[in-house]
Amino acid sequence: MLARTEEVHRALVQIVLCGGGLQEVVDEVATLLDVAVVVLDGDQRVLAGAGPEERVQAMRAFDAGRHAACGRGGCGITGAHGTADHLVVPVVAGGFDHGRIIAFSPNATLRGTDLGILERAATVAALVVTKQQAVAAVESKYRADFLRDILAGRAGDDDRVVAHCDGFGWDLDRPVMVVVAELDGRGGPAGADRTGRGAEAGAAGAGGAGGARGRGADSSRTRAEVPRPRGDLEGGTRSGRGAEERSAQERLAAAWTAAVRRHDRGAAVASFAHEVVAVIGAEDGDTADLPTGPIQTMVKEASSVFAEHLPVRRTFSTGISRTVTSPAGLPEAYEQAVKAVRVGRQLHGAGARAHFDQLGVYRLLSLVSDPEELHAFVRETLGELASDEEPELVDLRRTLQVLLETNLNVAETARRLHFHYNTLRYRIGKLERMLGPFTEDAHLRLNLTLALHVLRMRGI
Repeated sequence: MLARTEEVHRALVQIVLCGGGLQEVVDEVATLLDVAVVVLDGDQRVLAGAGPEERVQAMRAFDAGRHAACGRGGCGITGAHGTADHLVVPVVAGGFDHGRIIAFSPNATLRGTDLGILERAATVAALVVTKQQAVAAVESKYRADFLRDILAGRAGDDDRVVAHCDGFGWDLDRPVMVVVAELDGRGGPAGADRTGRGAEAGAAGAGGAGGARGRGADSSRTRAEVPRPRGDLEGGTRSGRGAEERSAQERLAAAWTAAVRRHDRGAAVASFAHEVVAVIGAEDGDTADLPTGPIQTMVKEASSVFAEHLPVRRTFSTGISRTVTSPAGLPEAYEQAVKAVRVGRQLHGAGARAHFDQLGVYRLLSLVSDPEELHAFVRETLGELASDEEPELVDLRRTLQVLLETNLNVAETARRLHFHYNTLRYRIGKLERMLGPFTEDAHLRLNLTLALHVLRMRGI
């Protein structure tokens, strides 16, 4: 039996040395054991399988059920195990769990001696996965570096950019939009460490290899720094928090790559330190008002994939640029998408989706670098109405907001707020005693409107 196991091991290694991948390894093991075999990653996705489709899916369901029984985080398989109808061996390399290899025989023909063969197969599978990751990392870093150069405006003229991207499978010789997705609830700001400055990056063309990580060059563009979360400064939690953030960022990049590939194989996707950037074809009629369409479909699909098997619920916010017709317009489009992410999250909170054209006056307000200046403006303009502590004052502020939205149309404001006309006239008098004669002073109305807009912005 030992001699047979060694013979199998040599055969599997020879497959790898000849350039074979996981599928060839799985096919060989399935033939040797005369059973169905599958390799699953940590999220129960099938990486390679051999045997009838129903048996492959049965093994996937078995593994998912085993993880569900152990909780959302899974069991953390530490050793081989199995029964007469299935065997499970973890695929581990360098201390990282890459998934598991499962053999399944509905006729219960598996023997304990077959476990040794499956363990050798798991070792070879780990070698294949590690090799694929190393190759993908090099390719992806090269792609990411070039996309970063495009977004920074230093990749050359349009003809050079289009020709170079064609080799990656990216089609930038068409109208495109830039989409930026950024994890919520992290210290990294939208806009910090963008197209360089210490950013780790991984990229994949929508028709190419999966994401990986690499280091980028310095960028000449600078933006306001936002302090890191306090947990990142505490030695006891820094490494754990960093590992969680890296894992979430990698999952976000994988989710966006999968969603984009499904709808636009000529698009480009790159994962930088704090965001995922996609350059996607813009169809005729793509506008900021469109609640549905290719871009929105990709966002929804990426959200769904990203949320799968997460031990802790995470969300991401998305910003969309205007359409540009040539690579020369991509740096500006990228800045627009970055702005849309940051302002959209301030307005709508976590999970926001914002188009640059929807930002309006908030684009201008977001340029104020000192939040205290905005706070002071609100307090000076609204006075007591700036506070959320008194329900009566909050109610009066709502009345003011609707009055300004309707251009002081008393009848329409009364209808929207379900007030009697005389009740609303009384409230207007009370507001003017608190704020001044805003019904007659256009400049005061402008200040009040801006102050109310500032109050809507979160995170300032």
